[in-house]
Amino acid sequence: MSYKIELQENGKYRVRAWGKKDIFGKTQTKQVSNISGLTTAKKLALELEYEVKGDFIDITFNKLDDLRFEERKNKLSPTTLNTVYKLDRNIARTYFGKVKVKDITTRALQKFIDEYQNKGLKKKTVKNYVTYILSVINWGVNYDYISSNNIKKLNYKEDEEEFESTTLELEEIATILKDLKTNYYNLYIPTLIAVMTGARRGEVLGLTWENIDFENNIIYFKNNMITTNGKSYLKKSLKTKSSKRAIPLSNFLKEELLEHKNNYFPDIQVCSNLFLNEIKPDYFTHKFHDYLLSKHNINMREHDLRHTFSQLIRDNEELIINKSKIMGHSDIQITKNIYTRNSINQNMFNMVNSLGDEIKRLMCN
Repeated sequence: MSYKIELQENGKYRVRAWGKKDIFGKTQTKQVSNISGLTTAKKLALELEYEVKGDFIDITFNKLDDLRFEERKNKLSPTTLNTVYKLDRNIARTYFGKVKVKDITTRALQKFIDEYQNKGLKKKTVKNYVTYILSVINWGVNYDYISSNNIKKLNYKEDEEEFESTTLELEEIATILKDLKTNYYNLYIPTLIAVMTGARRGEVLGLTWENIDFENNIIYFKNNMITTNGKSYLKKSLKTKSSKRAIPLSNFLKEELLEHKNNYFPDIQVCSNLFLNEIKPDYFTHKFHDYLLSKHNINMREHDLRHTFSQLIRDNEELIINKSKIMGHSDIQITKNIYTRNSINQNMFNMVNSLGDEIKRLMCN
């Protein structure tokens, strides 16, 4: 490191950078004072360092990424920084870190794509890595660290097989729910909500009691429970704008939630109980999978409950629009193509009540 950041008496920062010696043996230096904010000072320090060293023409991917990261890190949410963004960044830096940006050619990037797809990674995953790499290079062009981005068309192999979800029949759902309520209660309420609403994991676990209007039989999905660095917390936003929605509360689900609320003294969140407090995302995912595999020899993810809900609703044109609203899809084609915008109508109430009545009947039998 060839720079130094100092705190001045006035509370601002001074940056000094030094580089190569000139023909007279004197070290080239640059200094800037009265910089507001440590983040700005760090970014400027890196810029001055490269400037006095004359390294822009040979700047490596990691150096360019460092500059970009200093500018962007405070604009990204902690969730983004520690999840997908962190993974994409680590992959890019591991592969191209010490490579000079000018040497990241179309051929080099195509080799990267081929290697990772040959490892069995999905096309979409590898595309995300490449998008990150190109975003760093384009940022360098915009800020004059490099002259141009000469990457041309890249080729990806199509995935060999499409993802297939595992779904359950109505009788299987009833049997599983009955067993969960009696023997594995921690999983019962989140599983029941997922089956009866088609909601995503984070939406189910993020439900609070104030999100449920028992008088008018409506559930409001407003929160998302997420995990960052091993800690779970409620995020006041959902996957898409359409995900923030109001859907009908079926009579059966209403009965079970009121019983749960009255008997188990849950906290603010609906998916909690006296023994576990709130149900965490990882707990639900792993325990649900392990339970189905060990007790019913069924290998499925908790997200497949969303697909199961869709399957349980008849896929005709009259109901598919209502199904799309309930599941919070931004585009009805998602509902049509994968799972077969926010007012509640009587058809929606009839739909969920019919499903709830049938599950209740089978559980009682």
